[in-house]
Amino acid sequence: MVRSEHTWEEVAGWVHQSSPLMSSFSTAWLVVRAIQIFLVQIGMLLLEIGSISPKNTKAMIIKNIGNSSISAICFYLLGYGFSFGENGDDFVGWGGFATKGAMFANATAVGNISYNGASYAHFIYYFCVLNLVPTIVAGSLSERTHVVAYFVVTFFISLFITPVVMHWAWSNKGWASYHSRYLMNTGVLDFAGSCVVHVSGGIMALVGAYVVGPRKAASPVKGVISGCPDKM
Repeated sequence: MVRSEHTWEEVAGWVHQSSPLMSSFSTAWLVVRAIQIFLVQIGMLLLEIGSISPKNTKAMIIKNIGNSSISAICFYLLGYGFSFGENGDDFVGWGGFATKGAMFANATAVGNISYNGASYAHFIYYFCVLNLVPTIVAGSLSERTHVVAYFVVTFFISLFITPVVMHWAWSNKGWASYHSRYLMNTGVLDFAGSCVVHVSGGIMALVGAYVVGPRKAASPVKGVISGCPDKM
């Protein structure tokens, strides 16, 4: 496989300079994909509701709404900077917190400078991707954790854990990125979040399910589970 010595930012800059219209289409397409990914939340919510008892439906809806709200705040304040900050090292990024910094400096209309929303589109897209990880964990903890406990877990997942994993694989400076000098000098090519989202989310879901244990209900027969308790 032939490796390129140029970063995605350099390639995007060349495309923008050569064809502003193409750059606009690329930005619009990124926003459309972000909307599609965010709508996955609805599908996952329906799947989770169909897997639990009816009395816990409202709690599951509250979890999903709170999940998106907490993830948005955490990713905006610190998460995006930990993922794609222009400063940082192999482990974590630094910069671009609260959509500030060099990467967002020219992303607003100032005087005669035309508006360039590529940086904000990038932020929105990766927020929607990150938002899926706590939802995967929520499905594994259905009917076995309180809402507040789940929100605390979501806070740490969205603020630091997932952003750091995103930095490893998707940032040009990450130790497992395509441009990394580690891993036999090839890095990781993550396809559609198969590692960053699904593997990391699945591992956290597995650990969470092991910690909280199986669903328990009042049953005269040992080892027989009859129904689901309302513990949310």
